[in-house]
Amino acid sequence: MRYNEFKIAEAILAKVTDDKYLPQVNKALKGDNPILQIGKQGERSIKADPGQTVSSRSDRITGTIVDTDGTEIPNKQVAVSGLFKPGEWTGGKADKEKLLLKPSHIFPNGRFNGSKVFDAVIKSSVLQGTDYGQMVIKMAEEIRAGNNARFDDIPKEFQKAIQDYAGEYLGVLALIKGTANFPTRKQWLAHLGVSSLNEIEMFFPEAVSNPLADSIGYFKNTKTGNSILVSSKGKDGAAPSMDGLKIPENLQNSNTYAAEVDFVTTMQTQGTAFSQPFYGINSLQNQGVQMPKYLEAIMPFDETKIQQILNWYKDKTFTMAKIKNLPKPYRLLLDANLKRTRNPDVPLGGMIQYAIKAELKRMVNVDKALPNFEPMAREILEHNFIQIHAEPRNGMLEFDVLWPNKQMGKGKITLETKYGAAAASQGKMSFKVARN
Repeated sequence: MRYNEFKIAEAILAKVTDDKYLPQVNKALKGDNPILQIGKQGERSIKADPGQTVSSRSDRITGTIVDTDGTEIPNKQVAVSGLFKPGEWTGGKADKEKLLLKPSHIFPNGRFNGSKVFDAVIKSSVLQGTDYGQMVIKMAEEIRAGNNARFDDIPKEFQKAIQDYAGEYLGVLALIKGTANFPTRKQWLAHLGVSSLNEIEMFFPEAVSNPLADSIGYFKNTKTGNSILVSSKGKDGAAPSMDGLKIPENLQNSNTYAAEVDFVTTMQTQGTAFSQPFYGINSLQNQGVQMPKYLEAIMPFDETKIQQILNWYKDKTFTMAKIKNLPKPYRLLLDANLKRTRNPDVPLGGMIQYAIKAELKRMVNVDKALPNFEPMAREILEHNFIQIHAEPRNGMLEFDVLWPNKQMGKGKITLETKYGAAAASQGKMSFKVARN
């Protein structure tokens, strides 16, 4: 193809592409307080000045750019070609990760009195700036009126994102209003020390400062300091990190739970995401838990051994091709736990760490090496954790509230990990609260 023919074809292709998403850009610009995402991944945004329209990729939109750290830069321009184009703009499926629906988009200041949370959602300029955000506002208004929020009229391409992300704070609204399915609401309010959620404050912290990795925020009685962390999940139960969970004093001083408390305290306070499981299994051995022979040969795991395994993990060439260089007890450990799931490209150090996590899960969840682990975990979570689930039912998005509580006997609790052998250094082990 000659150069001139190529440029003509390029111009035609650009025009076809423009036709697919320019109307969506103009639709967004017509909204109140319009906000559009910019960059290849939609990592930044621009608060567009009012009264603008565009007709080509080269047109520029003026407004205030919001950087990734929240810094606002006024009087800037962005070409239409520099906008992030969600999948639904070009006829594809909406990418829920790129939609402006997460709590961090809606609650940038992080702290609200319970009575003000509705206004924070309904008056959100971020939600007002998109068509799907306006759908969420309508759902919030329905909840404030004491009704369940309609869900069957939400376009399918937005349903997953609204359930998983907007459902997090819509669930909090339903809890505050009293429309959520929450059988133990009265007891829970008593535990918080309030008669109404209007007496408390809600915190929506940034992820880096969040005391519970899977929580969206927490309720706090500012008079007493009593806090309850909140997690909202569309389907499966959450796996709260142990680090942010305070062990109640009655458990710390109990002989009944001494072994369990020692184990959880060890998992909370010793080691990094990579080394935590090794200290945890040391704790079980110290409690008299019988170890397999291949583990007895290499335990306890001191700092030297853990560092050696970490070095094996960092060495990306030390993979299955070199497994014969691994000491026999470690090979037996892998045979017992990873016989069918060995990725030839994953470093052996990551496989060893994951195998130790598998041993911990088996010992705690299956063999019941710590017989009081579940009632202890339930009592810890009673003081720290509440779960809100968003579920589509009969054309509505309804919310179920689970408060783990040993008296109520609901929600099986196990020890789990969310990270495989290839991601051995990315996150610590956690409690898993199953749904009934």
